[in-house]
Amino acid sequence: MASVLQPGEVAVDATVGNGHDTLFLAQQVGAQGHVYGFDIQEEALARTRRRLEEAGLRDRVTLLQMGHEHMAEAVPAAWHGRIGAVMFNLGYLPGGSDRTCITRPQTTVPALEAALRLLRPGGVLTVVAYRGHPGGPKRPKPCGNGPKRSTPTASWPPVMPSATDGDRRRNCS
Repeated sequence: MASVLQPGEVAVDATVGNGHDTLFLAQQVGAQGHVYGFDIQEEALARTRRRLEEAGLRDRVTLLQMGHEHMAEAVPAAWHGRIGAVMFNLGYLPGGSDRTCITRPQTTVPALEAALRLLRPGGVLTVVAYRGHPGGPKRPKPCGNGPKRSTPTASWPPVMPSATDGDRRRNCS
């Protein structure tokens, strides 16, 4: 990701969670870039806002309390086809108060389709799907059908391991 996303670019964190990826993207895009972050939970947005403020990077990020399936409507049209990176962490909010609030295929597949339309040629889309929650074991099959459109640099389904509750990446939200 760091080798593709350049300073001055725009990126999207489709599921801000605890804000680790949002902070990473804000650092990558630099002072001239911008990040759009989506989450339906105010708890996630508050944690992310606090993390960004502590790092002095709050002004680089627009946080939106809405589902990631609305990203194409929320990201200004001038950036469609020009986004450098979109990151997804599918599952639930780690440490959150409501583990029943999870990402679902009904909203995630349209969000992935929108993300592919937003990406610039050579842009990066990452998806991490956690299985350590009630909806996790179902995720690979519904999402395995993937988006209806892909870019020349994207393939579907992506090949990546899924983490479990005890095996999280350090910087996952």
